[in-house]
Amino acid sequence: MLVNNNPLEDCPFGESYQPTNPENFSLSLAIYYAVKASYLNARDVATSLKYKFDGKLRRDDIGWQHTTSISLFVSDLECLLRDLYGDFGDDVIESTREAIFVIVQEFLRFTRNDLWLEHESARHIDYICGIGVPEGMGVSGSDHRASQKCVAYLFDRVREFRANQDAFSQYTARFVKALEEHPTIFDSFTRTEVSKNDRVLRFVPREKGRG
Repeated sequence: MLVNNNPLEDCPFGESYQPTNPENFSLSLAIYYAVKASYLNARDVATSLKYKFDGKLRRDDIGWQHTTSISLFVSDLECLLRDLYGDFGDDVIESTREAIFVIVQEFLRFTRNDLWLEHESARHIDYICGIGVPEGMGVSGSDHRASQKCVAYLFDRVREFRANQDAFSQYTARFVKALEEHPTIFDSFTRTEVSKNDRVLRFVPREKGRG
């Protein structure tokens, strides 16, 4: 999920090489030990032949938060786990998936904040649509204002992706494609800056008849 954008360097023997990305190694190591410490590691891998995974996750994912780079990456990991350990009906893989999701999300919060913000933005937008709102509670004006900032962030993310697609992973490409297939998410708002020194994003309705 983390694209290695390190520039090429020359080795002492005259050949060029690309240094590895330490963030990729650290994240892979954390995920590996999360699986190793789970109940999955106590299962006989041979049982996967009895409970074969058909490649389709039976989860009703709704909302934008389930199409973000992080969510797509974790879903692929879940498919891998079900293929390796078998598609049982218990919640062992589900609980392992949740642990991996939290590890990935919090790791990226401090190492690749753009991916974390992408997911959080999608989650806030889902919230004002009623997804994830606790029973008995409603959506406030501050929630709407937060979601408007999130729309602006995702709009900028699409522009950054278009400008340099090679710098992004396949998961981000799939997320951007989903956004582009539903462009109405950007239709209601346009960003206006109050001043160059003001980091607060303000929004006004987009005028009718203008793109």
